[in-house]
Amino acid sequence: MLRRSLTEAPAAIAAQFHIDPIALSGFPISGFPATEALHWLEGTLDFAAAQGIPIWSAEKWLYFTEVRQSAKFDQFDWQAEAQRLSFRVTTLADAGGELAVMIPGEHNQAQLVELTIDEQPVIPQQRQVGGINYGWVTVASGPHQIVARYV
Repeated sequence: MLRRSLTEAPAAIAAQFHIDPIALSGFPISGFPATEALHWLEGTLDFAAAQGIPIWSAEKWLYFTEVRQSAKFDQFDWQAEAQRLSFRVTTLADAGGELAVMIPGEHNQAQLVELTIDEQPVIPQQRQVGGINYGWVTVASGPHQIVARYV
């Protein structure tokens, strides 16, 4: 499931691990020794870490969902002649943290060649999701004007 989320179907995967079976090492639970459960847990976390998959606490997930929920995208403007997309993204100041924004890496066979946030040039991280290329950037809390130019 973790491997597939990296290559085919991006997903947030949550797991809830109870410490009590692991603390009772060797005690059989539903036919599985706790040592096997611990081995599986460690292997899962090691694989995630090796692949660069973030491992978040419940508190971090809550924080992420609050920032994402507070995000507002508006003031969209597509200038076809200039192949220029602009929009505003705003997150609540009290949500804190940063929000990742995905900008299409191409439009009508034109490639994303320039990106600015609040008139400052930025270099987006290139990522592919579901076979589609995107430029990813992060924005801090508050309002930000994003402009993307395609050639």
